[in-house]
Amino acid sequence: MYYVIEETVVLNAPADATTYFITTEPGTTNMSHEVRTEGWLGTTNDISRHARGEFETLEEARAKVFELCDDKYREREISNYEECEGVVESYYPGKYEPMDSESTGNWAYEGLRCEVRADMTDAEIEALVEQTEQEANEQGYTLCTTTVEEIARELRDDLKAELED
Repeated sequence: MYYVIEETVVLNAPADATTYFITTEPGTTNMSHEVRTEGWLGTTNDISRHARGEFETLEEARAKVFELCDDKYREREISNYEECEGVVESYYPGKYEPMDSESTGNWAYEGLRCEVRADMTDAEIEALVEQTEQEANEQGYTLCTTTVEEIARELRDDLKAELED
């Protein structure tokens, strides 16, 4: 049998806050250690765990993970510890690896600096944000688009101020 376990970081969540594990061992609740194949298993150290089902085959378990991820997922390497705990596969939801605000700024700044003009409209900045996100997607990432927009607007405003001086 195979089991799907969902873990979500609930406090100070990183970009990849949720992980799905396919295991050969059913989940157990964190207090009574009762075996559970469906439902909440508990929260320990700011990680909430849910059992998402019991499956006869690995393919059925994968299908459940892919359904939970709306068919947008990324494989995740399993650690030696996880392997010893019965984990056979692990996935992050989402087609692209998310970048936090700081990583987005570091990744996008130079490209934006070259593209932004003093006379850009808000609509043109929005189009540039979309273009920058598409470029990141092509490399397997998704950006914090509010950060991209903030950087673009700040660059535009700085260029405007320079022209006025």
